Amino acid sequence: MALAGLENKDLKVIIFGGKGGVGKTSCAIATAIPTGHALRLISSPKLLDEWIKVAAKMRWKYRYMITSFSGSYQQDEVDAFLFSLKKMLKRIENILMDQNKCEFIPVCIPEAMAILETDRLLSDLSKTEIYAKQIIVNNVMISDECDFCKRRKAGQFTYIQEISEKFNNLNIVLIPLFAEEIKGSATLNQLKMHLFEDKPVNQ
Repeated sequence: MALAGLENKDLKVIIFGGKGGVGKTSCAIATAIPTGHALRLISSPKLLDEWIKVAAKMRWKYRYMITSFSGSYQQDEVDAFLFSLKKMLKRIENILMDQNKCEFIPVCIPEAMAILETDRLLSDLSKTEIYAKQIIVNNVMISDECDFCKRRKAGQFTYIQEISEKFNNLNIVLIPLFAEEIKGSATLNQLKMHLFEDKPVNQ
C-alpha cells in the first residue's frame, strides 16, 4: 500500500529559529532518529514549559522586589521573551496533538529488535495521545537471484507477517532494499513510486 494523505502535498522541511519563527509551508517533514531521541523531541515542549514556569516564578519575585522599592514595575525584554516562548511552545504542542495537522509515521525494518522497538514507541506515543495511522517497513529483500538473497527474503517474510499482525490497525507500506544509496533524482523517484504511488513489492 502507499502512504495515505500525503500524495498531493508540497513536501518541505520545517525550519525552527530566527526572528520569523516557524516558516509557513503547506506540509513539513521532520525526521527523528532513534526512538529515545524521538520521544524526547515530542516531550520537549512540556519540559520547556516547566522550565518557563520556574523562570516565571523567579521573575515574579524579582518584580515584587522592584515594585516594593520603587512602587512600580515596567515589563522588560526578559518578560517579553518568556511570554513569546510560552506561546511558541503551546503552538508546537497543539500541532503535535492535532491529528489533522501532524502525523507521526514510524519506519521499521523486518527484524525482531526493530519490531519490539517500534511497538514500544507506538505504545509510548499513545500515552501522550499521539497515534500513528501508518508504518513504513524499509529494506525489504525482494530479490531471490542468489542464495544469500533467498535466505534473507525467507527470514524477513516471517517478520513481515508479524508486522502485519501486530500493527494490523495501521496502513503498512513496504519499501524494497535498494542496491544503491538513496540520493539523486533517479533513486528518489523510485522511492517515491513505492511511497506514494502504490508500486507493489513482491514477497
